[in-house]
Amino acid sequence: MVLLSQFEIVVANGDVAPVSVSSDVAMRADAKRLFNEGDKLYRQGTAESLRKSIEKWQEALKLYQQIGDKKLQAFILNNIGFVYDSLGDKQQALKFYNQSLPLLIEVRDKAQQAVTLNNIAFVYNSLGDKQQALKFYNQSLPLLIEVGDKEKQAIAFNNIGSVYNSLGDKQQALKFYNQSLPLTIEVGDKAQQAVTLNNIGSVYNSLGDKQQALKFYNQSLPLLIEVGSKEKQASILNNIGAIYSSLGDKQQALKFYNQSLPLTIEVGDKTGQANTLSLCRLQRLQRMQIKPLTLLSFSTTYRVVT
Repeated sequence: MVLLSQFEIVVANGDVAPVSVSSDVAMRADAKRLFNEGDKLYRQGTAESLRKSIEKWQEALKLYQQIGDKKLQAFILNNIGFVYDSLGDKQQALKFYNQSLPLLIEVRDKAQQAVTLNNIAFVYNSLGDKQQALKFYNQSLPLLIEVGDKEKQAIAFNNIGSVYNSLGDKQQALKFYNQSLPLTIEVGDKAQQAVTLNNIGSVYNSLGDKQQALKFYNQSLPLLIEVGSKEKQASILNNIGAIYSSLGDKQQALKFYNQSLPLTIEVGDKTGQANTLSLCRLQRLQRMQIKPLTLLSFSTTYRVVT
C-alpha cells in the first residue's frame, strides 16, 4: 500500500487552470463519492481500513484542488491528519493539520480553525510538548467562544485543564475543569460530563483529598454506565478501588477492582486486565502497601466530516 506521505500535496492557488461548469460538477460528484468511501473505511476502525481511508481522501483532495475549493481541501487535510494521529504517526498528523490551517484562515472558517488548532494541540500534548499544546489550545478556545460552540468549548476547557494537571499545576487544572463542567451539563453531553468529573476527581486525589475524589468519581461512574462507555467505566472503577486502597479499606478496594476486571476483559483491554489482576492479587495477599495508581485523565480530539 502506498502511504500518503509518499505523495506531494499541492495546494490550489491562482494558477489552477479554469474548469468548465460541467467538468466542475462531475469532479465534485467524484470527489464527494471518494470522500464518502473514505469515511466508510474510516468508520470500520481497523489499521488497514484507516490507511485505505487516507488513500480515498487523498484522491478526493486532488479533485478539490483542481476545482479550487479551498474549504473542502482544508476539511480533508484535517481528516487525514486525524487518521494519522489515530495510527500513531504524530509527525504526519502535524504535517496535514498544518496544511489545513492556513486554508481555513484564508476562507475565514473560524469554527473549523478551532477544530484544527485543537487537534494540533492534542498531538503536541501526546508528544509531551505541553507548552506547545497550551499555545494551540489557547488559540482554539476564543474561536469556539466566538462561534458559540459550547460543546467544543467544554472539550477545550477540559483539554487545557488536563495539560495543567500533567504540568503539576493542580489549581489551574481545577479552574479549567470547573469551566468545562457547567457547559457539558448545559449542552447535555453526558459522556464529556463524565470525563470532566473524572478529571476533577483525579486532581483532588493527587491533592490528597480522597473524599472529594470519591465524590466526583461517584458522579462520573453512573454517567459512563448510562452512555455505555465500558472502557472508561473500568478505569473509573479502578480509580475508586485505588482510593479505598489508599484509605486502608481493602474489602471495598477489592469490590471495585472485581467490578472493573470483567469490563476490561469484555472490551479487550489487556493492559487494564493485567493491572486490575495485579491489584486484586496484591490486595488478597496483603503482602505490601499498594502505591497510588496513575489515575486516568481523559482528553479529547475531534474531526469534521463534510
